[in-house]
Formats: sequence, structure tokens, C-alpha cells
Amino acid sequence: MRKVRLATGVYRDTFGIEARVQVGREIRSTRFPHDAELEKMRAWQKDTRDDLQSVAPLTEISPDARGTLEEDIARYLARIEGRASFKADRSHLRAWLPLVGQKSRRRITTEDIDLAIAGWRKAAPSNAVRRIRVTAYARDKQTIRPYDRKTPIGSGHAVAIRTIRHRCRLLADLYHTLDGPKKPTPVDDANVPTLEKTIPIGVDVQIVRAVALKLAKAGHPDTYARYLVLASTGQRPAQLMRAQPGDWNLVAGFWVVRSAKGAPAHTITLNRDMVDALRTFEAAKAWGKYDETKHARRVHAAGWPMTIRPYNARHAVMIDALAAGVDLGDVQGLAGHTTPDTTRRFYGPLAIARQRKVSDKLNGRLKGIFGPRKVAGGRPISTTRSTTRRS
Repeated sequence: MRKVRLATGVYRDTFGIEARVQVGREIRSTRFPHDAELEKMRAWQKDTRDDLQSVAPLTEISPDARGTLEEDIARYLARIEGRASFKADRSHLRAWLPLVGQKSRRRITTEDIDLAIAGWRKAAPSNAVRRIRVTAYARDKQTIRPYDRKTPIGSGHAVAIRTIRHRCRLLADLYHTLDGPKKPTPVDDANVPTLEKTIPIGVDVQIVRAVALKLAKAGHPDTYARYLVLASTGQRPAQLMRAQPGDWNLVAGFWVVRSAKGAPAHTITLNRDMVDALRTFEAAKAWGKYDETKHARRVHAAGWPMTIRPYNARHAVMIDALAAGVDLGDVQGLAGHTTPDTTRRFYGPLAIARQRKVSDKLNGRLKGIFGPRKVAGGRPISTTRSTTRRS
């Protein structure tokens, strides 16, 4: 089904209805089912537009915000605007505005940081609201005067630990940028939660193939092409977004993958699947940045397990390589990890081929203890086979 415009910023496609809002360069979108009411979508657009307009840090700060963290955030953002992660960094800093944005940064304490973290870790009801002071902001080259409005406290879900850590990291970096790298910050002694060690989760290759076939018919050639590259090469979405024509040589069979996530650039050798995927990518002209949220929705709609991120296509490649007997050191080269320790930490527990060798060495160690055994009722079973055998 072709995308059909139902109203301003509202579009119907194969997977449902998408509502979209844009304020300046910031774009947000969400999905609704086919039978959703238009008024509900317009209400979401209004709330989202108000939210974007109320928290955007500005170059013009209202008199009420002089000397506050809000002003400092605007100054800090102006200095880091060239960062590849600028959009995400700006979003993380916005989260502090309703909590300590009207305080001077020198009056913000570790207790303030701990209270903010505690609030994020506790899921607030989705219908709970707070009254906030909206400071002046620029709109259509005009300055809107400050006003009060109600805003939702949260989505009804607790904030992810990784997101909380990013918010604290950005706030600490703001202090170091404005005050100096050696100056203490209120974040230093805060109870910032630690990440639990996670084991990468893969996806069965049959599911990977089925999703690809469905995406091929969905009418989104760019999403299909990006999915093929990510699912075949195991590279990060950020690295694919930074790819430029000339980074790979499909005849010689290699791709010089650009740096991302703090890891250096590295080179991978391309097999036939990867070459075909990159040719599809070139044909779709899918170069440049893309909306990862929209990409994930389309991939999930095509059958990717809802409880697993599409990012895990990367993990699936590495896990399948290990299961095929590829050495951890070679997986490090494919994954682009800076050190072998990173690969060992993530994928060491999943070195299936190595563990299979260990298991084979131990096979027969308990030989002689298995055989027919009596169970309740007098029926014998054999522990030498995987199925129960009746006499």
C-alpha cells in the first residue's frame, strides 16, 4: 500500500497510521492502528508540539532564565553543535530542565541529582501531569513570551538505566566544559545506577530471512536495503549512516567501515551475501542518516520479534559466526572492537564451537551409570535414550 495523507502530518501505510510533528529541525513520530480516530492523533500532535516547543534550549533566553542551568545548557549546546551525537545529547540535557533547569548550576546539589534519578527509576502514571513554567522560545522568527502549562510527568514507564547514565554524563560534561575539567560536579557523588552485564541475544536465521522477504514487499526500499546490510555484515547502524560512496569495493570484496561508538575504523571482507546487500543499498540510494525508530517499527511489523531490538541483527551475525567455529579474535575484527577484551566480554560466553569441543572431551565420563531404572508404578525407563521406552 502506498503512503496516503489523511491530514497534516498524518499518513496511512501498510502497517497502520503514522502521526508526525516537526518543530524546527526536531521531528517526532508515532504509530497508530488502522482504526484509530483522527482526533486522538491530532491530540497527540498538539501535546508533542507543545512539548518540543517548551523544552527546546534556545539561543535567546528569557530574563527569568538568566543565570540558571537552562541558560548554561544553551551555552553548552552552542559549543558542541558539531558533534555527531548532538541531537541525542540535546535530548538528554532537556530531561534536566523540568527538575533543576531554573536553578543556578552552582546551587544544584548531589541531593538534587539523586532525587532526579530516583524519579526517573520510578515509573510515573502516564496520566500524571505537572505544571511547569515555559520560558521564552523562538517560533517563526518571533519570540513567544513565557507562560504556564501542564505537561505529562512521564510515559508510564521507568527510564532505562543506560538513558539515566547518559543524562548524568552529559550534565557532568557541561560542568567540566564551563568550569574546567578538574572542578568537582554534583554528579560525582550521585547514586548513578550501574549497568548490569548483559549477554547478547541473537535471532534465528530463518526469522532474519523471513523479515527480509516481507520487507522486500512492503514498499520501503531504503529500509529493506539497510536491513540487508545490517543483517549480513553485523555492523552498527551508526557506521552504516556514516558510509560514503567509495568506502567499499565490491569487486575486490572489502569495506572500510568508518569509526563509530568510540571504536576506530576497520576493514571487513565481504562475502557474496554482503556484496548483494550493498548493491541493493546502492540501488536504493539509502545513504546518510535515517530515523532508527521508524526503521525499527517497520522491521518489527515485518515479523522481527517485538521483544528484541533490530540492532540485535549485529549480535546474530557474531553468534552465528561463533557457532560455525570462527575464532573470537576473528570475530573481533568483524565486530570492530578496539580490544579483544571487549569481544571476550560480550561474546566469550557464546563461543559455542569451543564449548562443544570441551563437551566432546567430557563425553563418556559418566559411562556405565546409565541404564533402565524403575520409576513410581513399576514402569522401567531407559536413561540411555532421550525418549521414554515402555516394556
